[in-house]
This record gives sequence, structure tokens and C-alpha cells, in this order.
Amino acid sequence: MRVLNAVRVAPSAPLADGEVGLSYTAGPEGVIGVLATSEPGQARGFVRGPNHNSMPFYRPPRSCPVVLYTHEAHGWHRLDLPYLPVSYPMIALLPRSELLVASPCLPWIDGHWESRNAHVFGSDGTHRRTFALGDDIERIASDDSGTIWTTHGEQGWPESFSLVRRDLHGTWLWDSGIACLDDAVNSHAGVTWAYRGGPLIRIQAGRTAEYACPVDDVRALAFAGDHLLLAGPDDRLSWCALIDGVIRWLDAAEIVGPEGKPLQDWQVLDAHGPHLYFHDHGDGYLRLDIADAAHVHPNGQMPGR
Repeated sequence: MRVLNAVRVAPSAPLADGEVGLSYTAGPEGVIGVLATSEPGQARGFVRGPNHNSMPFYRPPRSCPVVLYTHEAHGWHRLDLPYLPVSYPMIALLPRSELLVASPCLPWIDGHWESRNAHVFGSDGTHRRTFALGDDIERIASDDSGTIWTTHGEQGWPESFSLVRRDLHGTWLWDSGIACLDDAVNSHAGVTWAYRGGPLIRIQAGRTAEYACPVDDVRALAFAGDHLLLAGPDDRLSWCALIDGVIRWLDAAEIVGPEGKPLQDWQVLDAHGPHLYFHDHGDGYLRLDIADAAHVHPNGQMPGR
């Protein structure tokens, strides 16, 4: 069993009385972000759709308050935003302290589907721009190069792709080119890994390589060099490595928390290269770094021994 130690990187967000968290993220630089409101009914409701049906994706009233909490090295910071642009928001932290707020599906606004479902706010809270990010978004990830990755379900495949990379203004840069269910996306230092409903794929310099995966239903992953930590169902962790063109299972793994006990019922918040960030379950946000563990040979020996 490979034991990996997690450290606490942030206490719980200091939400004001009556505030409720709407969306959570960890940025490439380790900043934790929490989008919150004191009017969750306005932010998570329904409106009448085109066929008199109830639609969950819409533009909330301008009166719906929204605030962004971010945690950096010196503690939590609070930023009031002028309005919440979409219901059921997903968020990502971008360079220059910008915030991306997106609707997972095209919202129904003023009697039509609005294709521009992504909004960017500046470090001062000002709404700066909006653009189309695609329909049926399942996951949003920002990377250290300042680009945005999205994965899409079947309703988001206009041209048979599911994994898309865009720049900070929504301009298309790359897509998977096939209809598939990509998940567990992690992009760092020019390398991107994702789980494709069976195989794992690695994208580097615009080229995609596909590998048989020794783990089923991967829902999160971290990587350092050719080593990978794969999180499967039921909190099962697998330590793997790419050896001679094949991803090989090396060992089971477990996470030990700051108190020295195995971490239970953990939930991955975000993944950036060797780092996995975990949701706050009342005791703060945790981070796991696999870089040190990756500096050993597949047989478990340190290099040079």
C-alpha cells in the first residue's frame, strides 16, 4: 500500500450568515475559490421554457446577490460581484485574478436559447466579457498556460467532439475530434491527461496518445512525469506508471490526512498536475502532492539506489 500525505491549505470559507456556497474550485496556482449567495432560491430555481415546461438554466434576477471568496497564502478575501449571470453556475479561476462563471447548459433568456453561457469578471468584480462555451458542460478546468478546458455530454457534441480547449476569450484552440465521454481532465505544463470511458489519453503538443487503463471509472487523476494516481469508484486509489508505452498498475494507495489518519469520504475538488485538491467537509481544504512519490522507480526504490 502506497501511503500519500495530504496537507490542509485553507480553512473553511468564512461565509456570512445566510450565505450558501454555489460553486467551488481550485486554480492552477493553488487559490481556492467559493462562489456564494444569500438567495439560493433565485440562483437555483426554474423558469417557464419554450414548451411551457420548467427550465433550470436561466439568468437570475439582478437583485440576486453573489460574492466570491478566494483563499491565498494570507487568508480569505471577499469580493462582491454586481450580479449572478447564470443559474446553477460552474466556476474556474483564470490568470490576472479573473473569474469564469458559466452555465452548464445553454440558458433560456428572454424567450430564446442564449449561446453565450460564459461570463468573465475582473479582479475588481467588474463584468468584462461573455462568450460561448458550448452546451452540456460536465467539467471546466483552467490550466497554468491560461487556457480553458471543457468536457461535454452528448447534447454538447455539435461536431462530434467532447473535450475542447479555448483561450481566455473563448476562441477555439483544440478539440478531441471524436464523440466520447472524457472525464478526469488534468492539464499542467503543456501535458493533458483525461479518462475516455475506458482508455486514458495524453495530449501533448497537439498530439493525442491513447492507452489502455488498468482502472475502471476513473473520476480524477494526478500526474508527475510518467506516474499517475487514479481515483476510481468507492474511494479506491491506484498508483500507476507509463512504462514502455503501457500504463501499468503498481500499487494500491491511500490518503492520510493532517491528523495522521486515513482520509475517509473524500471528494476531489480539482486537479492540477501533481496536485489533487479536496472539498471542504467542515475541516478545511486539503491538497495532495504526488511529486515526491513519483521520484522513485516503479519497483519502489529511490533513483540511484
